[in-house]
Parts: sequence; C-alpha cells; structure tokens
Amino acid sequence: MDHAENLYMLSKGNGIGSKMTIDRISPSGASLWGSGVEITSNGTYGFNGTISMNVDSNNDLYVTWDASNNNVYTTKVLSSGSLGWAFSRVGHSLSAPLNAQHSYARITSNDTLMITWNESDNTNTYAKVQKLTADGDIILPAGGKTIGLSNVLYGYPKIALNGDEAACFYTTSDVSIAVQNVQTNNTFKYPSSLIISRAYLTWNFYTDYVPLDNATGCSGIFWTGFDLNIYGANACTSAGVLPIKTTSLTAEVAGTQNKISWEGYNQLAGDVYEIQRSNNGSNFTILGTLPAKGTDNKYIFWDKQPLCGNNFYRIKQISVNGNFQYSHIVKTNTGNCQQIAINAYPNPAKNLLTVKLNNTPTANAIITISDITGKIVKTIPVKQEQFTIDISPLAKAIYFISYQDNNGKTVLKIEKD
Repeated sequence: MDHAENLYMLSKGNGIGSKMTIDRISPSGASLWGSGVEITSNGTYGFNGTISMNVDSNNDLYVTWDASNNNVYTTKVLSSGSLGWAFSRVGHSLSAPLNAQHSYARITSNDTLMITWNESDNTNTYAKVQKLTADGDIILPAGGKTIGLSNVLYGYPKIALNGDEAACFYTTSDVSIAVQNVQTNNTFKYPSSLIISRAYLTWNFYTDYVPLDNATGCSGIFWTGFDLNIYGANACTSAGVLPIKTTSLTAEVAGTQNKISWEGYNQLAGDVYEIQRSNNGSNFTILGTLPAKGTDNKYIFWDKQPLCGNNFYRIKQISVNGNFQYSHIVKTNTGNCQQIAINAYPNPAKNLLTVKLNNTPTANAIITISDITGKIVKTIPVKQEQFTIDISPLAKAIYFISYQDNNGKTVLKIEKD
C-alpha cells in the first residue's frame, strides 16, 4: 500500500529470469497507469529469489530483488508510472560474486533505503548492507559494507529499524543468530556482531524469523528453532543482547513426583538454572536452583510435592553477568487430588459473607472474587478455615468465589443483594 490508499502490485512470470511488472491500483480496483511498468529490462535482470517493496513519503515505490545474473538490484518507480532514475536501477554487489542473493530492504522515516543481502565468493559467504538515497546514490562503500560471515544456506539477513538506524539480523556461518546496528553516521554500533543464540537446536529455519522495529534502539526478534519451539530476544543498543542458551524442556509424572528434564547448551561456569512452577501458567514461584555444569549437558530436577491438578514449569537461566532468559513452559497434571470444598453464607448476601473451608488452608492459599466477565474485583489471602469478607462495596450482581491453595482449586457462585 502507498500512503494514499492505493495498491502497488508486482507480477512476474514463472521461474528464474522472469520479468517483473509493477502496476498501481486505485481503491476502487482500477489501474492508474493503464499498463504496468516493467523493471527488469525485459528479463535481463529477471527474478531469482526474494523481493522487497517499500514506499517513501512521496508515495514512490522502491523494489529490491535477487536477479538472475547473481546480483541484487533496486529500482524506483514513481507514483506517476515511470522509472525514477535515469540509470533505471542500482546494482548492490560489484565484485562479480558466485552469488548475491537473499536480499531484504526497509525504508526509514527520512526516505533512506536500507538493503541487506548475502554475498558469496569461492570461499565464504558474507552478510552485506547498503544505504540508498531517494536519488539512487549509495551511502556506504560501493559493493556494500560487510556485516560478518553468514551461512550460505540458512543465512537470510533482515533489517529492523531503530528510528533512522538499522539493526541487521543474520545467521552466521556456524548457524548462530547475530545482530549488528548501522548508525546514522554509517558506522557499526558494536566492534563485532552480537550473538543472540548459538545453541544448535535454537537456530532459525531459513527466513522463519521476524525482527521488530523499536524507536528506542531495542529491536526484538522472534523465530522458530529447529527444536520446533518459538523463541524471542531483544537486541538493545544500550544493554547488548540477552544471551539465548535455551533448552528442550520436558515434564512428566513419575509416581507421586514430577520429573523436569532439559538440555543445556554453551553454558558458562557460574550460570544458574532456576526451576519455577505455577498452577496457572502465569504466576510462577521458585522451586529450586541448579548450577550450570559449564558444558553441554542434561539436567533433571524432581518436584517432590507437585500441586494438585495442573503443574506448569519453566526454567529461568541466569548468566554469570546477571543477564537472564526464560525457557518455554511445559505442563503436567497430577491426579488423585484432595477434594476441596467451600461454603459461603448467607447467599444472597448484602454486606458480610462468611466463608468456610472443609480443610486447613496450605501456604499461599488465596481467594479471588470475580464478576461474570472474569474480572477480579477482590483478592484475599487465606490463613484459616473460616473467615468473613466485607462485600458491601460490590455492586448488586452475580459473582464467583475462587479458592486456591497447593492442593487444588474450587469455585463457588454467590449473589450480591
């Protein structure tokens, strides 16, 4: 879409070397140009990979694509339906490589186009970046600025915008996920790229990751790992990257206990695993800790007194420098639970409501009162089997009293008169 509710549409033929044509469609579905604008010089610079389309503040279109002659190009198409540059297109790779591909482009608020791609020679593959003005002038060195060694198969670099800076995410030659920031003065933010994840099972599938823009310089990234979990991290220009050394976490019922297992990768001496448990998957408490062994290893932790019903577990991995990350969440269900019952009277009640339990509350016992929409209107810690709640401030309506402790949970409906 442009900024005037019109649609730019790219169409191409089938296969390598296909021509690409741009049309501009009005909100009513009519072509604004009558016929499309062909951008590949009749297929001389035809399609051979990824395509990016960006619109500037003047509603002009920029198309960046992998071409069949092993280069990456950008062309500008004016909103009037003609090419924007007399030289038609800009080639980003100038070294006649074996292959320049996997391109990706974004446009900043000041109409500077940021382009990244992979470029291979006879030995290595590099992630590259270039900046392009609205006039088609390159800002970084001809041929692009090298970010780092990239993976020839899995290296699909992408860009997130931090204001007018760019965070370039890419997969390194050893399949780590890394980031480097290009600053407004055209220098790199970090002496070397920051590694977000170097764990084998958490590197990403090809293009299956999403970088997120952030105006304060703290771009996020989410990706699918080879262990089929979804991971996330943030790359903050002020604090660096929180290390991702995640796990394949499992939990299973073993008799009266729950067995929590995971595998750690690339730990450092001094790292700690903190095992956490929850009865609802949201509010976690600490069960215990295990020190990291300093090498790739397997870990087991036994929950000897699991909760009645659902038990949710996660691992908080705390690095020696104080950074931390969480694993995914796993769940078990424990049967043969003690039956919990509560009684509340009078019902309906106007001011004071007496609540009586059939058992002694355990640690962390709590009562919540919620309305029919599920909104919690009152929360009361429970210390004894019988107590009184003042419900006079509540509006006249139906409410649900939920009691929960380490043995389980039960719900009772009441009416406020």
